[in-house]
Amino acid sequence: MINIKKIDQYLVKEFIIKFIQITLLFAILIFFINLFDALDKVKSSQAPIAVAPYMSFLQIGGFINDISPSIILIAALITFAKFSLSSEIVIIRIGGYSIFSLLKPILISGFVVGVIWISVINPIFIVMQKKFNNIEQIFINKEIRELISIKDVIWLRQKNINDGGEIIIKADGVYKNNIELKNVKFLFIDNNNNFYQRLDARSSRLEDNNWILKDVIINNNILVNDKVDKMFVSTNLKKEFDREKIINNFQDVKLFSIFELPSIIKNMELSGFATSKFKVYYHAMLAKPILFVGMIMIACFFGVVHNRSAKLSLNIFIGIISGLIIYIFTSIIQNIGSYGLISEIKASWYPIILIVAISIILIYRKD
Repeated sequence: MINIKKIDQYLVKEFIIKFIQITLLFAILIFFINLFDALDKVKSSQAPIAVAPYMSFLQIGGFINDISPSIILIAALITFAKFSLSSEIVIIRIGGYSIFSLLKPILISGFVVGVIWISVINPIFIVMQKKFNNIEQIFINKEIRELISIKDVIWLRQKNINDGGEIIIKADGVYKNNIELKNVKFLFIDNNNNFYQRLDARSSRLEDNNWILKDVIINNNILVNDKVDKMFVSTNLKKEFDREKIINNFQDVKLFSIFELPSIIKNMELSGFATSKFKVYYHAMLAKPILFVGMIMIACFFGVVHNRSAKLSLNIFIGIISGLIIYIFTSIIQNIGSYGLISEIKASWYPIILIVAISIILIYRKD
């Protein structure tokens, strides 16, 4: 008689081993890919050569976190393919196991891995990424003060208190110790939505009721490339009240753990800041264990064959491509949600629920 408990332990052990092996393989590949880029940066900035491998190591976490669903998929595909090639699937099925019974222990372990990932592993990766950003600023960008990490340029919009209309503010970065923007542009738009003035400044510091611009170039209907050392632009932003909220709003959302996001979202909502990207990312993190489950079911559909089929390699290839399509699909939907075009629930949960539902149907037909 087949010992069901031992079979479950064997299945889980094989999956976890494959998951660790694939994760380490990707980590090594990511390290060496980033190492070449880091060496170029170090050489051009004349930083110590030892900084390059350290930067490459610190970047591993962010990349691994982004591709974690794909790692789960590949690990599960290889696990099920191994069972199929060695005819273990046939033996286990003869012992009275259905495909769903075969899947159960691996699905549970995948869900547990997802919970550990978002609660333990991801916060470690966040620390690594923050350390990388700090080292890059000091050794590569030669920044003495700490710049917050942003994915792209910074955009702000405020009312033009003096002349009416709006002011659109664009900057390359913001210093964390105070609200000071780096390489900033102020674009002035009147009440009729007509652009009429542009200010380019090396920096702009927020004080109560004013932006203080330094090294300013003025362009409008009267002045062309007129340079002034210092200039004031009125604002309704309050430095002390809004400092933390503004900094958090600029920060890359991936640098916040699942434990930090609820309080950040609440504080920003109370201050009137847009929170769509934070809510979408928070719900996407909560849904990650279920996404892992969906990926394992897809791997089961493509990786399990009833004999040593010559099409197994093709199935694995199609399974990996399917995982890539799912990754692109979920990323697009989440980006749409981050811009507030759909709710965070629809952007984060609906695609994953759809993936799981389709996977269940496919496996049911296969069984």
